[in-house]
Amino acid sequence: MTIELHSVGTVIGGRAEAYDDGWNAEEAVICLDGNRFGPESLAGPDTFSHLEVVFEKSTCSPPPAVEE
Repeated sequence: MTIELHSVGTVIGGRAEAYDDGWNAEEAVICLDGNRFGPESLAGPDTFSHLEVVFEKSTCSPPPAVEE
């Protein structure tokens, strides 16, 4: 099975560098691609209990290999 994902926008955060120090205090905004999504795309999210976001960190290095 193949699953193909397409980006719906860009995450804008407050950091210039990605380093692991407890990201729980960071805030970010998801900016939808205005060429594909209009204002109607945001109609109604306030009626949902939660929103699931799948993301890929494209600017981070892969983790080091673990020897067994």
